[in-house]
Amino acid sequence: MIEIQNLTTSDIDEYFVRNVIEAALATEISNDQIIIEVAFVGSERIKKLNKKYRHKNKATDVLSFGGEGKYLGEIVVCISEVKKQSKLARVPYSRELAHVLIHGTLHLLGYEHEGSVKKTEEMHSREEEIMKSLNLLDPRFNF
Repeated sequence: MIEIQNLTTSDIDEYFVRNVIEAALATEISNDQIIIEVAFVGSERIKKLNKKYRHKNKATDVLSFGGEGKYLGEIVVCISEVKKQSKLARVPYSRELAHVLIHGTLHLLGYEHEGSVKKTEEMHSREEEIMKSLNLLDPRFNF
């Protein structure tokens, strides 16, 4: 079960969010056995969380907080940071949003990208596989 909470004034396509997270989970675990919470927040809230838990005094695009048992954890996404990144990378907002959702989900599944080149490559490769499975890397994808 994927629970979504939007704490911003931006519209969130919950169907899209669920599909992306389910795709990230698909080959790892059975979706019906877990609970994931997704919170969409503003830049000030994610900045506070980033400072408290990662000791970085800046806004970020996504944070993941692992859980226990059936509760896999929470993914916190900052919409304004995702929008900034999509503009900088010159990719559609939906593609960037999908990428941070996949990234956050993989963290909940135990993937890491800090401290090891091998782990970084594994996580990046898995992110690309999932993006490809959703046809999000197709240049015609533009919404």
